[in-house]
Amino acid sequence: MNAQEIQTAVDALLADMLARGLRSPQCTAFISAREFPSIYLHWDEDGISYGRTEIGRGDDIAEALENAGEILQAIPTKEDRDRAEFTRLLANAIDKGRAIGIELEFVNPLVETMKRLSENALTHAAA
Repeated sequence: MNAQEIQTAVDALLADMLARGLRSPQCTAFISAREFPSIYLHWDEDGISYGRTEIGRGDDIAEALENAGEILQAIPTKEDRDRAEFTRLLANAIDKGRAIGIELEFVNPLVETMKRLSENALTHAAA
């Protein structure tokens, strides 16, 4: 790969990071002496002080770019991450409600909502 092809591939990875809703994404290609080529993917993430970094490595730069792409494909979309966060918060609310004795008439609708969300997530994952 020449420099322009590498630049185009790195730009495409950054575009994918943005499309996935990752905050302040950075994508950098590294070729260093005595090391395999690598692609650093970095973004800000709640609860992690310095953000998150994933590294795609390979025997050559093309393989490193391919591995970085596979890493990105494994990251859920923003919509999926938001749904998972909402589901987690809802589960916590249900557990807290039960723990402090909130009446069933308030908790049961939340449980039903949780079941529907779980069914939708399973249906969505299968598609």
